Amino acid sequence: MAGQIADSHSRLLFDVFSAALLLLTALLGAYLPRYLSARGGQQAGTATSLAFHLGNMLSGGVMLSAGFCHLLADSLRQLAFIGRFPIATFLAAVGYLITLLADQMVQGLTAEPPQGSAAGQNPDHSAHGRGLGFRSGQQQQHTYMRLDKADPADDAIELTAAAVAGFGPGSDAMTEASTVARAAEHLELEITRSRSDGLAGGGGHNHAHFQVFLSQQPLSFATTVLLACALCIHSVLEGVALGAQLTMESTQHIMLAIAAHKGLAAYALGASIVESKASATKFWTVVAMFAAATPLGIAIGFATSTVGHGSAGAAMSALASGTFLYVALNEVIPKELEHPDGHRLAKVAALLLGFGLMSLLAVWA
Repeated sequence: MAGQIADSHSRLLFDVFSAALLLLTALLGAYLPRYLSARGGQQAGTATSLAFHLGNMLSGGVMLSAGFCHLLADSLRQLAFIGRFPIATFLAAVGYLITLLADQMVQGLTAEPPQGSAAGQNPDHSAHGRGLGFRSGQQQQHTYMRLDKADPADDAIELTAAAVAGFGPGSDAMTEASTVARAAEHLELEITRSRSDGLAGGGGHNHAHFQVFLSQQPLSFATTVLLACALCIHSVLEGVALGAQLTMESTQHIMLAIAAHKGLAAYALGASIVESKASATKFWTVVAMFAAATPLGIAIGFATSTVGHGSAGAAMSALASGTFLYVALNEVIPKELEHPDGHRLAKVAALLLGFGLMSLLAVWA
């Protein structure tokens, strides 16, 4: 009994330390894009350096292992079944679905209805996107491609690639496409190709020209608030997982998993708020709400771990494992691998490294 009380006291102290550290990590991570924007060293929302992407993939691997090898494994040892019902895996799936629904609600609330235009604007584009459209004057076909990359350099690459596909190598349009691409950030671009055949008896004459439609679409503050709400749900469940652990070893390992992702998520949120041109008061209000979510979850998790002989804590761990798996499998890994920056192998290596190191810690958990 004395050993259990001492262990509980140690976990409480470590949980307090973890809450303070994660709070500070969230505040600093969210402040960094604001600082960079104020210094003019970086545009808001363009955290696309290779180190950032590799760190994101590393955190994805860590969270994937934390979900499977730590949280779900711990809950299976303590709360595998209730009768014949697999309660632990059921709660993991519920945690996954809760996080999925939260994200889908945010996307549904932030999506704008389709809008067409006389200029041939594709009706499928939505808020805050940049578009590139090709339309053939001869066949009256229109193909639309969204450009949602955070880095304008990536937009330039994709614009140029699209121009090559649409106009062919060696075309004068390529030079013009490159010029347009350099000014593509935060813009909607529609490129129109016109073809006119020569008169009867003469050789055909082809020419291409660009019609560029520019419309600034800044991210709205309401969108960033909804994004923060979704991240808060993630953070509360992650904090619950940390506070619900019954041993110091597992508590420390989950702390590593959360810390690996918290700073990157905070940076993404801070960049979104800066892009929305929100005031300093609004900025810090939203950031404070996000930063406080994990400490709140830690308190809830610790409280539940002290009742029900650990069964409540095991249930919270199973629920939180679904959140960890959702973040890794839906938000980090596929988005990073789809990003056309040419570093797929390095990203996969970072993912495997994070997964391997976190899984190795399960030996001592």
